[in-house]
Amino acid sequence: MANYGSFWGKSPRNVRGVFYKALPFFFVICLAALFATGCKDNSDDFVDDGKLNSGLIATWRVSGTYEENGQTMTWYDEYDITSSTIKHDDGGTFNSYNAKIEYVYNFSGNAGCIIIQRENNKKFSALYFRELTSNSVKLGDAINADYSYPLFDTLEEAKTEFVPGNSGKYGGDLSGASSMQRQ
Repeated sequence: MANYGSFWGKSPRNVRGVFYKALPFFFVICLAALFATGCKDNSDDFVDDGKLNSGLIATWRVSGTYEENGQTMTWYDEYDITSSTIKHDDGGTFNSYNAKIEYVYNFSGNAGCIIIQRENNKKFSALYFRELTSNSVKLGDAINADYSYPLFDTLEEAKTEFVPGNSGKYGGDLSGASSMQRQ
């Protein structure tokens, strides 16, 4: 019989046995490493460049009807967004404005917060967007819990207040918003 030497004092047959016993342990370690590194979401790859998402540059509109005192009433909400301005027309009810885009927080490639300076009072506020596609988006002005609009005197105050972590404080989840269509 040939002398194969030894591996930790074991014959080649015993080395194969050690290998086969260690194989399940090695498989579990590799599987754990795969789950820890291979299944990450792509949001870590997103980098906020602070610029307006060019997909937002358009006129966005949503409309509908409702009954009031036996009459059918029509409502609409429209945002006309350029690279530097926003014109909001809510059908003349109470929150139409023209504004200059001052700063943008992008939460992802299709969601973020646009900080604006309103022309009428020179105050700073924000507009949130979510679920942006080539043909639709959810848009909504920042709003306080009491349904008033948060207005700040300086851009720095607005940038501090409208950070991504505060979007839930100002209705940034847009959970009740209707999708607006590109016009």
